Amino acid sequence: MNQNLQKLAFATVLMASMSQISHAQIPDLVTAMDAGGRSMGMGGALDASSTNTLAGLNNPAGLAYISQPQVNLNLRNLRESRTTISNNFQDPDFSTTGSSGNKALSHFGYAMPMGKRGTLAFTYTLGGFIKDVRTGNNLADGEISVRNYVEILRSKTDYFTISLGKSNEAMTRSIGYGLVFATQNIRNQQSYRQFRADNTEIGNGVLVDNSGQSFGIGLVVGTMFSPGNNPDQVIGASVRTPISLKGGSDTRDYLTRLPGKASVSFAQRMSAGGRANDFLLFGLQGDLYYGGEADKIISRKSTQFVFGTGLEYNYRLGQAYVPIRFGFKSIGKGGSGYSPTSGVTFGIGYQPIGGSYGFNLDFGTSSFGASDSSLEFTYRIKK
Repeated sequence: MNQNLQKLAFATVLMASMSQISHAQIPDLVTAMDAGGRSMGMGGALDASSTNTLAGLNNPAGLAYISQPQVNLNLRNLRESRTTISNNFQDPDFSTTGSSGNKALSHFGYAMPMGKRGTLAFTYTLGGFIKDVRTGNNLADGEISVRNYVEILRSKTDYFTISLGKSNEAMTRSIGYGLVFATQNIRNQQSYRQFRADNTEIGNGVLVDNSGQSFGIGLVVGTMFSPGNNPDQVIGASVRTPISLKGGSDTRDYLTRLPGKASVSFAQRMSAGGRANDFLLFGLQGDLYYGGEADKIISRKSTQFVFGTGLEYNYRLGQAYVPIRFGFKSIGKGGSGYSPTSGVTFGIGYQPIGGSYGFNLDFGTSSFGASDSSLEFTYRIKK
């Protein structure tokens, strides 16, 4: 095949791919992936009011309340989807189901208190992931049929941050800010064969493999405070700027700007009633993703809404707390070709009082049938 014909074939395949993405309904975790940890078990309700290294990206004001060097590690599954296409190749019918996918590192952070100068943190956080595998056979395309159709679309967004959080002397309010370096990895593989009505194959099949990595820099700022100097109530708010991406020349048509994110979180500690040392924690958070671009293959609307709420019962067991939590999370549709998803979350942890370590094990369900799981480990380096 000469160069002009190769370009024509590629353009035809790309147009077909764009048509399919615009109508397929993939669970929308393109830029709204929960990296896991304690907040995940409460429906993400504590992301902007947490005081661990995840705050480096979610709300750096929370870093101000880390009083000793801390290392935080999160592992979780990377949810995937399987789509079957049928009938017409250019405008097919879709049937999509979810699967839990493989386990991977989703967060690693180190926080370093620096006295009155605040707490500095270096973090890596997984912020978005999709992998959709599409298959189909005997798809009508005018006078020909498309057979053995296989397409894999994978997108992964990683954030690396350097953040600082600082509080007032009374520890009733704090501010934070950070520099965000983002990497976006995309790969789209597609193959199929074309046949005439007399069962004669046209050419040697179509094969496309586009992959690329792009980069960008943004900012995140946040605040956290206790209204009326009430330490049992915390409100956190943060804003992350949209990030324009450079590089990845083979995937420029897929995604060139990561949406920004604005979050508001409310947390309230309450008495548990029966046991004097036990307590309840209620959380509520809303997220607004903004500044997306709808004219790309991986479409992002100008706005996407995410809501989470949860409750945690902290049971005193000797010289430790065993938190038991549950919640609900709803992720709105963020672009053409993507579907909203929601589910119930729950988890358990172990937090020794004054100890050097702690862990949380959290789970989540999905309206697409897939389940999530996350393991968080925290180690505090004693002075």
